[in-house]
Parts: sequence; structure tokens; C-alpha cells
Amino acid sequence: MTHSASGSSIGRRSLLWLDACRLLDARALEIVPGIDAGDPDVGFGNWDCDWYSTTRDIEVQLRYDRDQPLSGDDGRVTMLAGRDAVVSPEYDGEDTCTVRVEYREYPDENGQKAVELLYLTLDGDDESPDELCGIATRLAETAAGELPKL
Repeated sequence: MTHSASGSSIGRRSLLWLDACRLLDARALEIVPGIDAGDPDVGFGNWDCDWYSTTRDIEVQLRYDRDQPLSGDDGRVTMLAGRDAVVSPEYDGEDTCTVRVEYREYPDENGQKAVELLYLTLDGDDESPDELCGIATRLAETAAGELPKL
């Protein structure tokens, strides 16, 4: 993967340049019981950000990824903030719900269509799958709404 800002697969519109922690603020995160919005665990390149509850066993993970375009085989297809998305209970293990939101298409190294994704996982063993996916979907919609317009 080239890291040139002018490279065809990365360009200035890539999520590469966007701080993941800035997509969810304290107000958005207050729907998660006991979350400490002021103390995120920031990953490499600011491409991922995790927040933890101080009162319950629950974690919000927000990161960027690249993959093939999403489909109904990946989970329940929906639209969030005007973007294609898929909601997948237990995609990242038991007691999780993952919401993937397509940000932009680009040609991969073989010239095939690929997408950059906003990838949000809510992990918590005190909530039902429906509760986890409800919260994860609301958070992903907020984060997707903060993405730059293409």
C-alpha cells in the first residue's frame, strides 16, 4: 500500500488522514453505560480508538479497515448517515455487535473494487444482542455522520 497522498489508492480523501477518536464525542458516547469518553485508548496512526466503561464490562471499538464491498451475506444491510452499512451480531465474537459503514470505493492492487470502512464494535456481556446492536448502530450512525463528504 502506497502512503503517497497523491497515490490512487490513498489520496487525500482516505480515512488514513482522519483521527478516529474525533468521530465520537462525550455526548455521543453517553448512551453507553459508564463509558469514560475522556480517556480513549488511541491506536496506531489514530486509526482506531477504544473507550471503556468504568462501571460495566463494556467496550466501544472504532477503527478503519479496507475490504471488499459489503453485502447481505455480511449481516443486516442498512443505511447510516446516507452510507451503506451492515449490522452483524457476534461478528467479532460472543457478546459483540459490529457495524461496518462504507466510506469510499477505490481500486485495490488488482484493480478490483474495494472499500474503506468505518468499523465499530460494541463488546459487552451484560447486554442482549439486540441491545448491543441498537447502541452500536446509533454510535456508528453518529460516527458516519462525522465523516467528510465525498
